[in-house]
Parts: sequence; structure tokens; C-alpha cells
Amino acid sequence: GGAQRADPAAVDRLIRKLRAARDNRGIVCAAPESLKSLFLKLVELLHNLEFEEDPIHYLTTLSKAKNARARQEAQEALDHLVSQSQTADRIREILRMWSNGVLIMDEIDVLLHPLKSELNFPIGAKFQIDMGANRWDLPIHLLSTVFILSH
Repeated sequence: GGAQRADPAAVDRLIRKLRAARDNRGIVCAAPESLKSLFLKLVELLHNLEFEEDPIHYLTTLSKAKNARARQEAQEALDHLVSQSQTADRIREILRMWSNGVLIMDEIDVLLHPLKSELNFPIGAKFQIDMGANRWDLPIHLLSTVFILSH
């Protein structure tokens, strides 16, 4: 899972605020990072749900567990799964609401520039990239040659 637990109640509060703004013809001001982070939170939740244990597994564990600790762990895992699913559903509701709105962006060149507005959000298992620690050896060698020749 992610660093934060899924909180459907927090997303519900956001939905209520956005609905109030919509119903009262209000304006919502948000930083681009906020919009990106909401999209990425949905991606994270859907990723977690895709690779999560089947809910049937937790229900079976709950019904067959012989001790309180095993039942408690299964119940907590099931509650977490339900919370993630509910939060994802609520975020999708916000995104559907946004699809009927108007977005005005200021400083579009900065917002759409991939290096200036990048929001890194890695998900999934960590693994070594190709050439790992050695990937910088060639560029460093080439640069050191340039610096040696320039002196």
C-alpha cells in the first residue's frame, strides 16, 4: 500500500465542497500538484486493489480462524481493502464531476513542461534498473576526458 491509508471520509468531504461550488456556481482554485496527486492516488488505489488478495480469502480466514489474532488480522485486511475500494470509487466520482467543468490554467508552459511539473509517484515493487550503479560510468568518463583535455 501507499504511505497513507485510504480515507473515504476525507474524499467525501472534498466531494461535498466541490458539489457546493458547482451548485452555487463557485470557482475552485487548486495547485496543479493537487490535481495530479488526486489522479495518482486513484492509480495507486487501483494498482493496490488489482494486486491485493481476493476478498474471499479474508472472509474464509475470518470464518475458519481458530484464534482471535488471526481473525483480527483478517478483519483489518478486509477493512483496508474495503476502504481502498470506497476511496477509489469516490475519487472517480470527483473525476466525473470535473469532466463537466471548465479548467483554466495559468502559466501553461510551466504546467505542461515535463521537467518543471513532474510529480514522481512510484508504485509497485522496487527492482534494480538495467546496469544499476554502473549506468553513470560512461557519462562520467566522457566528462572527465573533456575536463582533462580542457586543462
